This record gives sequence, C-alpha cells and structure tokens, in this order.
Amino acid sequence: MSDQNVTLTAFTRTADQKPRALRRMGQIPAVLYGPRFSPLKLRCNAFDLQRVLQAVGTAHLFTLEIDGTQETALIREVQRHPVTGAILHVDFFRVLQDQPLTSAVPIALVGHAPATEKGGILSHLLSEVEVECLPRDLPEEIAVDVSSLKDYGDVIRVGDVPLPPGVTVLTPPEAEIVRVLAPRIHEEEAAEEEAQPSAEAPARKEPAHPSEERSER
Repeated sequence: MSDQNVTLTAFTRTADQKPRALRRMGQIPAVLYGPRFSPLKLRCNAFDLQRVLQAVGTAHLFTLEIDGTQETALIREVQRHPVTGAILHVDFFRVLQDQPLTSAVPIALVGHAPATEKGGILSHLLSEVEVECLPRDLPEEIAVDVSSLKDYGDVIRVGDVPLPPGVTVLTPPEAEIVRVLAPRIHEEEAAEEEAQPSAEAPARKEPAHPSEERSER
C-alpha cells in the first residue's frame, strides 16, 4: 500500500559525519538502497523518523525526500539499542513502480469462529506473511476469515488464505496462522489422566540384592 501523504526528509551523509556524533545531535544514520541504484548514506531527524515509523510501519510505502529529490521507499530494517530501544540505524528500500518487491504484510483475523462458542481458544500463531508484488498491488493487510474454525484442533494455514490479485505469498503454505485450542480445563484434565499410572502396568522389578548379584557371578 502506498501512502504518499507521509513524507520523511533526509539528507546525504558525508564521511566525516560519524553515526555516534549524529545520534548525539538527534540525527539517525541511514542508508537507501534498491534495484538499479547505488546505496546512498543518509541522515534524518530522530523525531521525524519516529513519526513516520508510527504512521507507516514497515509495510507501507512513503515518500522519502532527499536534498529536494523525492523517492518512493519502504522502511526495510530498524536497528535499536538492545537495552534502551533507541533507534541506532535505519535501512530504506528504494521502490520502482515497475519492479516487483517483497514485503512483510500484517495478518488481520476477521469473522467469528464457531469453536469459541464451546469454549475453544483462538491461538494467533502468525502475525504477518511475506509477499511479492508490484508496489501498486501491495496490500495494507491480509484478511483471514476464521468462520471455518468449528472445533478444537481446527487450523488455518497460509496456503488456505485467498490473496488479492497480483500478490504472491512467499511464506511456506504449511505455516499455521491460527489454531483452535481446547479449553484450559480440558487440557489440565487430559494431562492429569496421562500422568496417572495404568492399573495394568506390570509391577516394577526390584534390582537384585548386591549379595545375590555376587553369588551369580
């Protein structure tokens, strides 16, 4: 999906502008890359970048303005500090309108699962799928109808989901998106039954007394 109303202003980054120094000044080092394009080192305002991240995430196209030139881009990767979560670096991907791209698209569960009426619990196992398509065909989300889930153990896999025209899914078709779990009380009762020893189990043979073992040698 394209949201050309969202724009991030960036500037080319020179060799003497070191990442650590930029971050101290409220700037985030970045790079722009893509097909038929030499990687370009950039810097952008940390506050503006955070605003764009909240608006488009990593699945929406937006306008990246670099020194007055506009490019259509995706946010491909965001590197964060492992402790503070502060943004350290960001990768932008330059999008060509006639060139297929790959992107992660969020999954949205829609509809009502009849299994929940008997106490079944929906376990949402996959939050996004990777797709390939032209930029104009990039969906905002993939809707997954859960109305077919009628009993415990029912599952919807990636291969079961219809896709919008022009979109190819790259996530393995056998990957599970959502599964119906039995109510917790049933699971606990089943676990207790499995833990109880069977009445028909053979009696445990006690090991021979050490003196008996010696007499048999």
